[in-house]
Amino acid sequence: MTRRFIIYLGLVLVLFVLPITLVSKLRDTALTVVKPVAHFFVTHSTGLRNSVNNFNQLGDLRDQNTTLEGQVISLQQQLIDQNSIKQENADLRKQLGVTGIVHDTAKVLAQIALYNNADPLDPTFTITVGSSDGVKVGQPAVNQGVLIGRVISVRDHSAVVRSVRSQKSLIQAWIDPDHQLGVITGTGNTATLSYISQGVTIPVKSVVETSGLGGTLPQGILIGNTGASLSAKSDTSQSFTIEQLVDPSTMQSMFILLVDTV
Repeated sequence: MTRRFIIYLGLVLVLFVLPITLVSKLRDTALTVVKPVAHFFVTHSTGLRNSVNNFNQLGDLRDQNTTLEGQVISLQQQLIDQNSIKQENADLRKQLGVTGIVHDTAKVLAQIALYNNADPLDPTFTITVGSSDGVKVGQPAVNQGVLIGRVISVRDHSAVVRSVRSQKSLIQAWIDPDHQLGVITGTGNTATLSYISQGVTIPVKSVVETSGLGGTLPQGILIGNTGASLSAKSDTSQSFTIEQLVDPSTMQSMFILLVDTV
């Protein structure tokens, strides 16, 4: 209370005791100091209000941007899913035209999840089906009716297929229709047909199939066509390059033939 009284007393002294000329000077000085500030707020009041409004709208714009980003991601995922379905349908349509063992055997479509190229001499594929789909070790993998490789390991929902081109691959084969027996082996990048009897004439582009002998692969799966000869007349047997009808590096899926491997 005493402090407030002293303040009031000071105001009275300023207004009534001090000379009017001095009070006027104080008032004019105060107005001189305050006037630029007041002028700034009057002049820029609209801009300040707009700045405040823009700041408030910034949060809304961020929320809208987050929503739009989520919608874009969702649309991208839908496009990926649609492309995957289109690829599966294309594979199925190609498969319908295949005859023989591939057409008549139960099979499951597998997407390629990973190309395993850590060892260039032993290319393999990790696929998206496994024992829960009936896949077993030793079963053949085909694409468009052509042998791509063989299953070498299986889990519940995945498996690994070793390529025909692998150096560790060994497949009993013959040349159709004369059934000249031979063995398909890989080099990592290509496949070759070896141990064909010397003296037998093998035309270029002769069809090579699995023989079904000495292994778990059924008879009659197309492997490819014979290419250039790799042997001399002095060799004890003939060898040929194999022209695969499907390029493994461009595949996105394959079929596993659910044959009995026992």
